[in-house]
Amino acid sequence: MPQRPRYGTWLVGLALALLGVLLLAACSPAGGEPSLGAAMSSSPDVSTIVSKARAAHYIDLTYTLEGEIQAISSSGQDTTTGEGQITTKPKRVHFVQHTTLTSGKVVTQEGIGDDATQTLFAKTAFSGQPTPTQWTKLSASDGQLVSASPPTIAALSHVQLVGPDTVVGVAVWHLMGTMDVSGTHFAVDYYVYQNTYLPAKIHTISSGQIVGETTILVMKFNTGLTIDLPSAGQVLGD
Repeated sequence: MPQRPRYGTWLVGLALALLGVLLLAACSPAGGEPSLGAAMSSSPDVSTIVSKARAAHYIDLTYTLEGEIQAISSSGQDTTTGEGQITTKPKRVHFVQHTTLTSGKVVTQEGIGDDATQTLFAKTAFSGQPTPTQWTKLSASDGQLVSASPPTIAALSHVQLVGPDTVVGVAVWHLMGTMDVSGTHFAVDYYVYQNTYLPAKIHTISSGQIVGETTILVMKFNTGLTIDLPSAGQVLGD
């Protein structure tokens, strides 16, 4: 019987934690006001920007990811790049990331996360190995999966407004805040477009169980993309 790939479940978990941050401005439920810090710029104030970011919705987005990440149990820092998509109806994420280990080997991971079932379908392949033809199914009960449920902007604490900035030449508001996910603390630089208040870029510095620095850049919105879950015959053990 095929065994689950053991390496890299922390990478998958971190990816979902970071991708959850991308959804801070989407699908905001009523209540649960964010914790606000003192504004670092006087116009507009931080509460106004956060309120408009909470009200800004999208159907789907496409992003790129790059960073350096180290698990607390590892001896070196690994370099990761990736790309993926997020949909909000239904709430799903699909990503592919390539991690170069300190040994020089490259690990490629592909994942599909489904919020409704709290399930992640994953594939992992090392340098020189073929990509598995079947998916491994993980769930929150495995203790290996950081929730794929997208947090709202209320998940950020001590939110501050740094001021105006630009991302790829487009005007944005630069916010700062913090969040904690499964033993990892994230200091988050969160950029929203000034014209739509949708997310433009997420930069995180993490400490605790996972140490690293990661940047997620949103490339486009509302292209009509869909994310399908693997069929039963494509999943190990089903």
